[in-house]
Amino acid sequence: MTFAPGMTILGQVLAGHPIRGLDLHGSDFRYCNFRGSDLSGCNFSYSDLSHCDLSDCNLTGSYLHRCNLSYSDISDSTFRAAKFPLVAQAPVIPEIHKAVYRAASQKDALNVHRAHGPGPGTHSWAGWVVHLADGYELEAKLGTCVAAALIYLHSDTLLETIPQFYYPHDVVLKSMKELSEARQ
Repeated sequence: MTFAPGMTILGQVLAGHPIRGLDLHGSDFRYCNFRGSDLSGCNFSYSDLSHCDLSDCNLTGSYLHRCNLSYSDISDSTFRAAKFPLVAQAPVIPEIHKAVYRAASQKDALNVHRAHGPGPGTHSWAGWVVHLADGYELEAKLGTCVAAALIYLHSDTLLETIPQFYYPHDVVLKSMKELSEARQ
């Protein structure tokens, strides 16, 4: 497959294709699967990557200005040195790892199957991040996971990999705890 700026590829599995460092600005990749791909150094400015599987991707040094990531899975992805201006618009949670773990580790506070609910004070990992940051406006525009990822990136500038928000309950709590203890 040949890639070029402004192209349209919808709903395709693109994992494993040589995409690293390409100029793909203005392209439409809605619903594509890039899982585990090396997308480092790519120019995705003004591209539509909404509803994509970008989990476990390397986006190091990528240019993401005005890139639409709405409702995409970006968990376990690396954004080190990515140029992503939208991060600066995300709210900040001071000591994010401790705050999220403290809230989610309470009895019946974590529901890994729903972002918010079923009752008050119950959220998924990403839902807790949005809730604690009062990031509901960002969530409405981008979806829970992308909003939470942006809040994480803005709150912890040393964070290189987006947490995997939807692991099983015990794994999520363990990961939260490890992050909160590592950032002391």
